[in-house]
Amino acid sequence: MIRRLRYFLVLGFFFLLFADLIIAQDSSVSIAERFIEERGEVILEFDRPERDVLNEISRIISVDYVSEKTVRAYANQSGLLRFLELGLDFIVLDPPGFDSRSTETKSYSDLSFFEKYPDYDEYDSIMQAFAQNYPTLCVLDTFGYSVEGRMLLVVKLSDNATSDEAEPEFFYTSTMHGDETLGFVLMLRLIDYLLSNYGTDAYVTDLLNGIELWINPLANPDGFYRTAGRTRYNANGVDLNRNFPNPRYGLHPDGNDYQAETLAMMQFMESRNFSMSANFHSGAEVVNYPWDSWRTYDPDFHSTHPDNDWFIMISRNYADTAKNYAGPSYFTFPVSVGYVFGGDWYRIYGGRQDYVTYFLQGRETTIELDNDHYTPENQLNDFWEYNYRSLMNYAYQASYGIQGVVTDSVTGLPLKAKIELIGHDFDSSMVFSEPGNGLYVRLLNEGSYELTFSSEGYYDRTISGLGVVNYQTTILDVKLVPSGTLVSPIIEAIDIEIFPNPVSTELQLRFSLSKSEILGFAIYDIMGRQLLRINQEEFSMGQHTVSLNVSNLPVGILIVEVQGVEFTIRKKFVKSNH
Repeated sequence: MIRRLRYFLVLGFFFLLFADLIIAQDSSVSIAERFIEERGEVILEFDRPERDVLNEISRIISVDYVSEKTVRAYANQSGLLRFLELGLDFIVLDPPGFDSRSTETKSYSDLSFFEKYPDYDEYDSIMQAFAQNYPTLCVLDTFGYSVEGRMLLVVKLSDNATSDEAEPEFFYTSTMHGDETLGFVLMLRLIDYLLSNYGTDAYVTDLLNGIELWINPLANPDGFYRTAGRTRYNANGVDLNRNFPNPRYGLHPDGNDYQAETLAMMQFMESRNFSMSANFHSGAEVVNYPWDSWRTYDPDFHSTHPDNDWFIMISRNYADTAKNYAGPSYFTFPVSVGYVFGGDWYRIYGGRQDYVTYFLQGRETTIELDNDHYTPENQLNDFWEYNYRSLMNYAYQASYGIQGVVTDSVTGLPLKAKIELIGHDFDSSMVFSEPGNGLYVRLLNEGSYELTFSSEGYYDRTISGLGVVNYQTTILDVKLVPSGTLVSPIIEAIDIEIFPNPVSTELQLRFSLSKSEILGFAIYDIMGRQLLRINQEEFSMGQHTVSLNVSNLPVGILIVEVQGVEFTIRKKFVKSNH
């Protein structure tokens, strides 16, 4: 009798426990549905499943963060219904900054201090003020409109912003997810910092003299300015960072039409030739580099980008610099390094990072700035201090690697050409020169490379043994000969080694020639003014060392130029006092 009583007591206990679980889960569903009704989205947290299951979940709802034990994800109405079919237990999280919206009532008294989140009219006024106050350095444009008609604003920063120069183009964009707030203000403050320090800060001046820097602070204004509180999704309940073409799953990996914001962003980026770009998010503190999905599924083939070592180098540089100024606890995911190969963390499909890197032959990363989606206003200045050096250094990377101009050898007109590294490039990692000015930029980790230049209607040109040094620029201008033209054998460009660097009195140039060649030498300052010129002379086949007296040249960053019959190579060096 006692055993039977114990049996019924235990059975009753498990029945009550199971009933509580059912009630709890029903409660979670009700809360989730209420959030979707009010905001169009809900945030779920659940135990981390096996990788294959997680990859499938990522195609159903918008996975936001994956730790060792749990997963955080966003869902709209259709995504929630599909997720519920999996039968997984979950809890509902409050939206980021949900309790702090009422505190954001301050007004701007000084546009030079970005210590609050601007309302939409303030944002528009700030962007207009940049262009009005710095008309030669800043151009403001609207490259599209959101679903609800808000402007998608972008500024171009350069020493001659109104001109389209043959300079590397770089693009920063932020807050594609409307509830990830920090990057929005950091981008506004970066614009202000670069404009107000140009001409007085040598590093800022050199940056804007050397590249064309484009910044779109707010890519999802409808989500950021939603009346019910900021949302990850746009006004149609679509995650914009799942709405781009994907190299594995095609044009519409999320099953949605391209949103107004997505179409505008794609058209804008396709109209430019960005050699580097980054988009800013929050929810972690890490630099996420390609791929997010492409090649991550095929362990028997290439699983990383051909320039994986370069991606690691620039990602580590951003994270280490930020960590140096913030303290050892910042940018520590995963395992303290602060950077991660996207597919090793978790896969997303339809992200902008893979779209840009695959379809546009760009080099894009996703930089997560803060573990919290919503960064309180009293912390905005702190995060600026942590990140602004990394932001400038990262953009400066666009000025390194191999770059130059491709032209027609007969007319001298610029050409659109494909630049491909033999034995290195595959998929879409080659780059193309701009048809309007012939400029190409090939960003690479240090090493020796063989490049082939090709254009329809022209003979291919291959250049071997071209050296690349990290944080230095190798400039190589190339002339392509029209096909059908009677030509002599093409002379390969030479690799120039310069030393010492920095230098105070005598700069040494060391190079090797496979046949005799006529070479000329010159030195310019960073503004392009010629400081020294040595007339052309003929050099025989073999090793050569040329000495250039730079003792009378000004201190700072200078450029040495070596000009051959069919190529021009330029390299930067630092002139010092001692």
